[in-house]
Amino acid sequence: MRIKAKIGVIAVLLGLTAPANATPSDDNFLSLMSTDISNTLQIIEETQPAGNAMVVTVEGTRNGGFGSDWLLPDLFGGFAAPGTLTQIGSHNVMALEVHGTENMFSLFQSGMNNMVAGYISGTGNSAAVMQVGNGNVAHFSQIGTGNSLAISQSSW
Repeated sequence: MRIKAKIGVIAVLLGLTAPANATPSDDNFLSLMSTDISNTLQIIEETQPAGNAMVVTVEGTRNGGFGSDWLLPDLFGGFAAPGTLTQIGSHNVMALEVHGTENMFSLFQSGMNNMVAGYISGTGNSAAVMQVGNGNVAHFSQIGTGNSLAISQSSW
């Protein structure tokens, strides 16, 4: 089952069903904090399998970029659209902290036991991470103005 809810201009899609024999660690977890309704995100966590965790903090204005195009399409071609945070699979962890103005980002994980942690602070930064497979780990930090980052990892 999927539920779509709108909070300001933030779209959240969460899988909320769990198998009858699920333990607390089998649930998907989302923590979202945004200080301004001009921040635009779409969050997707698939229900089966489960056990994904996502913690997102966005402070500032016009961050995320959901519904926009990447400013550098050559660099970010093939990545998820700006403002999209997606986890498909099980036991993936995503942590993102954003401070500033007009920062665009997308994070995508598919598989098992992947982890991404990101920190963005400043103005006009762009970041995209895509991890497919199992056991991928990515950490990144952007501080300043006009930084660009693209990470793609695959493992089987």
